[in-house]
Amino acid sequence: SASTSFRGSRKTISRSVFPRGEEFVCQAQTGNPASAKLFDSQLARSKLAEGDLAGALALSRDPTDRLGLDVQFHAVFFGKDYSAALRTIAAAPPDLRAEAQVFRARGEHEKAERIFRALRESMAKHSTPTARDGWYYAYCSEFDAGLGRKEEAIREARQAMDLHPIAQDLINGAALAEYLAKAHVWTGELDLALEQLEMLARIPPEANYGEMR
Repeated sequence: SASTSFRGSRKTISRSVFPRGEEFVCQAQTGNPASAKLFDSQLARSKLAEGDLAGALALSRDPTDRLGLDVQFHAVFFGKDYSAALRTIAAAPPDLRAEAQVFRARGEHEKAERIFRALRESMAKHSTPTARDGWYYAYCSEFDAGLGRKEEAIREARQAMDLHPIAQDLINGAALAEYLAKAHVWTGELDLALEQLEMLARIPPEANYGEMR
C-alpha cells in the first residue's frame, strides 16, 4: 500500500507541475534561439523528473553542457542500459561515483566495491572533522552502503540530515534525506526506504518522481 500511494502522489505532481515548467522553458527557447541546446538540456531534465526516459534521452542525445550529459547518463542508467551509461561516463569528466553505481547495478560488485573503498578512504584522508558538513556524511553514507557497511551508512545519512534539518533548510535537507533512502535500499531495508520516499514525495524542491521511480 505504501508503494501504491507513493506512485500515485508523484504522478499527480508530474502531470500538474512539469508541463507548466516545460511551457515556460519553450517560451524562453523561442526568444533565445542561440541558446537552444541549453534549453534542450533543461527540458530533458524536466522529462527525466517526470519519469519520461525516452523523452529525456531524445533531448540529450547530443549534449553540449554538463547538465545534458548528466541527464543523458541518468536516462540510460534508470533505463538499465548500463553499457550506454558507461559510454556516457567515458565521454564526460571523470565521475567515479557514477561508475561505481553502474558496476553495482549490473552485479559487478568487486569493481564497484574497489571504487567505493577508494572514494571512502579519500574522503577521510582529505577532510578534517571541523570541515565535515552534511554532504561529507551523505557521500560517506553512499560509499559505506556500497561496501555493505549497513550501520555506518545509516548513521552517516542521519548525521547529514541532522546538520541540515528539512524544517530549517528545505532544499539541502530534502536532497540529503535521499541518501538515507539510498542507504536503506542498498542495505536491504526496503520497507524503511519506502517510508523515507513517502516523506520525500511530499517535498517538491529536490525529490522528483522520475528519480524515485
